[in-house]
Amino acid sequence: MLSAAETRRAVHLLDAPPERRGHWLRWSRWRQQHQATAAACHRARREACFGLPASTSPAPAERTALPTPTAAQWAAILALVERADRAAHRTPLPQRPILEGIVWMMQRSARWQDIPAHFGAYKTIESRYYRWRKRGIWAAILAILLPSPDPAPT
Repeated sequence: MLSAAETRRAVHLLDAPPERRGHWLRWSRWRQQHQATAAACHRARREACFGLPASTSPAPAERTALPTPTAAQWAAILALVERADRAAHRTPLPQRPILEGIVWMMQRSARWQDIPAHFGAYKTIESRYYRWRKRGIWAAILAILLPSPDPAPT
């Protein structure tokens, strides 16, 4: 896949004289190979400096697309969250916009800062998510949103 800079160079080749196009295409191929080699060398140097072999780097986490909650799921989730807030002696906030903001962000694999303002302040939504995750509440929310499939009949 071409980077934006390589794409710009390729477009400029259309205006170049035909005798120069071959040179620029060879140069572009060489540059891509050189950058790939340099990136591999940088990775190896960082691994050597920090003492981490390539095999110990963690695999990327799989992202599960969250479904839009049904009315029954919302009721169960809101009851769970409000119970946790009462136990922590927190001032009650409207929980549904916060939950909708988290679900919105995860459905789109977006950044916290990209959450639309109508869900509330992204810092509030982000901190609530991490607090719930730390206390195990988010795991309970996921158990409600993503029920385990029924075992296959034998």
